Order: sequence, then C-alpha cells, then structure tokens
Amino acid sequence: MEQNRWDALQNAGIDLPDALRRMAGNTELLEKFLMRFPEDDNFGILGRALDGADWDTALIAVHTLKGISGNLGMGRLCQCCCRMVEQLRAGDTAGARASYNELAGVYRALCGALSPAVY
Repeated sequence: MEQNRWDALQNAGIDLPDALRRMAGNTELLEKFLMRFPEDDNFGILGRALDGADWDTALIAVHTLKGISGNLGMGRLCQCCCRMVEQLRAGDTAGARASYNELAGVYRALCGALSPAVY
C-alpha cells in the first residue's frame, strides 16, 4: 500500500496496524477488503430495515457491520454499531434510530476516504 493511501486511511480513523495484524500482515489482502467495504450492502439493509421497523433485520445488519468494521480497524464505526446492537437487543428502537444518524455519518466519511478518487 502506498504511503499516501496509508496516511489518508489512518487520518480517516482506520487503525491500519490493528487491521493488518488481523490479516496476518498481508497488506494486499487488507487493501482488497478495505476497497470492497463500500460495496457491502449491510449499511443499506440497515437503513431499509429501520425505515420499515424491521428490528430483527436491522439487528442482523448492524451486527454484521460491527464485525466487518471491527476486523478492518474502523474503531469509531464499530463503536457506533456496538451501541446500536445493544439498543436493538434491549428493545430501545428510538435510541437505535437516533444512533443511526451518527453511524451513518461515520460510515459515509469512511466510504469517502476509501474512494479510489481520493488517491
């Protein structure tokens, strides 16, 4: 991974050393997963599930997004997802809807940083 890409991703809040450890030091594999992250549909599924008050689907989608973001070193997104998972499990649907706004902002910022146009 080129240094300018590495720096930009770190500046976006991705803990690349942590993510690289999870990928057994394979930089190419990490870069592949990072660049494919915006293609994952769980964020879209989550939004549609919240719009339709489908709490079970929302829980599955945000839990999946939590795992993906955690493995890719996206700590802030993972924290947002953790909060939302807890709220949904507790039946706090109003809290989950409110948390979605922060989660969406963090998600969109990460996707923007991962955009090939940035490099």
